[in-house]
Amino acid sequence: MGYEKPLDSRIRCKRFFMKTIQLYILTIVLLVANCAYSQDIRATTDDGQSVILKKNGTWFFVNRAPAEDGSAVTFNGRVVLLRKTGKWLLTNTVRPVPSAPQRTYAQSSARNTASYGGMHPFLAENAIDLTTANGSKADLQRVTDKKIILLYFSAHWCSPCRAFTPKLVDFYNTNGGGDKFEILFVSSDNDETAMMNYMKLTNMPWVGLSWSAGRRTPIKKKYCGPGIPCLVMLNEQDEVISDSYVGGRYVGPMKVLADLNTALASR
Repeated sequence: MGYEKPLDSRIRCKRFFMKTIQLYILTIVLLVANCAYSQDIRATTDDGQSVILKKNGTWFFVNRAPAEDGSAVTFNGRVVLLRKTGKWLLTNTVRPVPSAPQRTYAQSSARNTASYGGMHPFLAENAIDLTTANGSKADLQRVTDKKIILLYFSAHWCSPCRAFTPKLVDFYNTNGGGDKFEILFVSSDNDETAMMNYMKLTNMPWVGLSWSAGRRTPIKKKYCGPGIPCLVMLNEQDEVISDSYVGGRYVGPMKVLADLNTALASR
């Protein structure tokens, strides 16, 4: 039976010290790499609430309890879906650019419409494929014949949108929608089926721009803010007279409805 001579205590201490140093260096490297490439992110949801996206893939609201599954925020121009499980997912969906500068109703209405020969020149060029909630085609004149148009940027996957849409339907039905003003729904749903189901489920009485229409992109780029629901009020020259975003800050669609009430009362 062989006999192993015990290691000298100095050798054992030296080896233990070297392994400790290596482990320490590795820990420091991992921490530095983690801090360099992954940081906690503070973002804002579609309904204006502050949220923290943790680097470990979890999230939490700063000032209130979690909302329904399907809430979203924007980070570096891309949509981040917030799961009720506490996880978040960075998608490939890109948010539209911020909306155009606003004018007062009096300033906007003073513009001469003679060069176009009719109202809503931009929408007349781009809102060329309209549909109703029952799937039938709608005439462009439903939009171009009204002095005031509301653009409603929304989607069924967006929980704040689902909460606001019934309020907008009620406002439309009780304040002369279709007569004194019209709403054009511009969908951010994932496909045409989802868009049509959304319109039917919420009984949208206004017209929608066909999901397959290539003209959705120019309208979104020109008018939609960085998140939804986004409501934008246009005058007859398609100039913004009220917006859900003011100075880059989200103030919500109810502000636009209040401004519409004021505009209708002054006519």
